[in-house]
Amino acid sequence: MPEIQRTQELLIPSACRLRPMRILDAQYRRWWMVVTLLSVAGLIPVAIAQEPKADPRERPLFWNPAEGTAHPVFATAGKDDAIDIFLSFGPAHQRMRSLGEQLTEPQVRWRRRIMIDTGVKVPIERRISGNSLNIVVHGMDDPMPVVDKLIEMYRKSKLPLSEIFMTRRTMEQGVPGDPVADPRMAEAAIYSDPDAFWAAVFDLDGPPPVSEDPKGMLSVLTFRDGKILNETRGMPLHLEGVRIAYGRPGFETLPPDARSAEVARLLRRKLDTAFPRSAAPPFFDGERKMQRVSKVQRGDRIGYSFAIERYTKEIGPFVVRYPGTFRYREYELLRGVQGAIRRLNLEPVIIWHRGDVYAVSVWEKSETSADSAAKPAVDPGTP
Repeated sequence: MPEIQRTQELLIPSACRLRPMRILDAQYRRWWMVVTLLSVAGLIPVAIAQEPKADPRERPLFWNPAEGTAHPVFATAGKDDAIDIFLSFGPAHQRMRSLGEQLTEPQVRWRRRIMIDTGVKVPIERRISGNSLNIVVHGMDDPMPVVDKLIEMYRKSKLPLSEIFMTRRTMEQGVPGDPVADPRMAEAAIYSDPDAFWAAVFDLDGPPPVSEDPKGMLSVLTFRDGKILNETRGMPLHLEGVRIAYGRPGFETLPPDARSAEVARLLRRKLDTAFPRSAAPPFFDGERKMQRVSKVQRGDRIGYSFAIERYTKEIGPFVVRYPGTFRYREYELLRGVQGAIRRLNLEPVIIWHRGDVYAVSVWEKSETSADSAAKPAVDPGTP
C-alpha cells in the first residue's frame, strides 16, 4: 500500500464519511463544501496518499568482486582454501534483540540446514563488530555451494544486507593466508626504470607492470574509538578490459580546457555510482581544486590526473570497517575510473599510486595529439 504522509488529523463528522453525497442533508453538504474549498486553497493540510519516494542514497547489493561467487577465482576452491566473507548491513535493525543475535541467526540456521541435508558440519570462523559480520569457511572439498546457500540465507532474511566482500585465501598452518589472484590476470613484471615502466603501461601485448606496490600494501589505521586495526586486502587489483599499473610517472601540467572539464564531470558521475551507500570521496587536481582534474602530458601522450585524500578527519566513505580489520575502497575507486575511461573513449589503462593521497592518471589514446583530445565522449556501456 502507498505510504500515508499525515500532517494534521482533519476532524470531519462521521456522517460525511458514511453517507453518500446524494443523500447528505443541507448541513453536512455545506460543511463538506467549506472543507473542500479550504483544502483546495491550501488553508487546511490534509492526509494525502503518496507513493514512497526512493532514497537517492540507496544502492543495490554491492559485491566485491562484482561477479560475486561466479567470479572464476572461486571455481577451483577446495579443501586447502578458505573463503573469507565479510557481510555489511544497513542501520535498520529491530532493537528488540541484540544486534549480534540478529546477525548470527541466519548463519546458525544455514549451518544447521547443511548438517541436516548433507551430514557435514561446516568448519567456520566467525567475528562480529558493529554492523558487520565476518565468516570464514574452510576445510571443505567444494566450499562454494555452501557459501552460496549462506548468502542466500542472508538475502532472504529481513536484515538490510548492503555489501558482500569475498576473498579466496590459501590456508597456511590452519590459518587463512594470502589471497588467491584472479586467474585471468596476466603475469606482471616489475619495471624499476621509469621509461621502461611507461612503455610497458601502453604495450598491451607485453607483460604489464604490477597492479599493486611490490613492497606490500598492508597498513594500520587508528580509528576514533582508539582501536588500531590492520588493513585487509582482497585479490590483487584486476579489472577485465583495463590495465592497472602501480606507479607514479612524472609529467608536465598543461592549462585546463573543455576536455579536462568533461573528464572531471564524467569521473564524478562514475565514481558516484561505483561507491555503495554513500557518495564517493571528492577528488582534486594538482592545485587542490576540488572536483577537478589536471591536464598533463608525458612525451606525446595527453592525460588527466587527480588525487583523493587517503586519510580524512572523519575517515569517511573511502574506508569500510570490518570486525578486527578495515579496507580501503580501492576496488570501488578503480571501477569508477574504468567506467569513466569507457565513457570517454580513453586508453584502457589506469596508473595509480598510494601515499598520503591516492594519485590516479588516465590517458588519451595514442593518436592523442590535439585530435583525440577533442573527440566527443562515446558510451559503450558501464562496468
